[in-house]
Amino acid sequence: REWEQFNTPKNLAANLSREANELLEHFAWQPGESSDARAAERKTAIAHEAADVLLTLLLLCDRANIDLEAAYVEKLSLIAARYPADEYRGKTSDHKK
Repeated sequence: REWEQFNTPKNLAANLSREANELLEHFAWQPGESSDARAAERKTAIAHEAADVLLTLLLLCDRANIDLEAAYVEKLSLIAARYPADEYRGKTSDHKK
């Protein structure tokens, strides 16, 4: 299809946002407690949107020469240091302020 010419980091980042918003549309105006039911009702459509998000993210990382697995591990380490489990278990990060 020769789409690679359009897969610049900027275009892919913008498309990632669009794809994530398409995923979010399935839950628009739903109370938080009903989102589990909505996810079950629309499982296939939500799965397809999630796949679009993943595909776009993988394309972006490939184009930008990012090792996504290494970035993930590094980010988990940073989160663990910033939000120690014994201080934040069962709380959101806003509680430390």
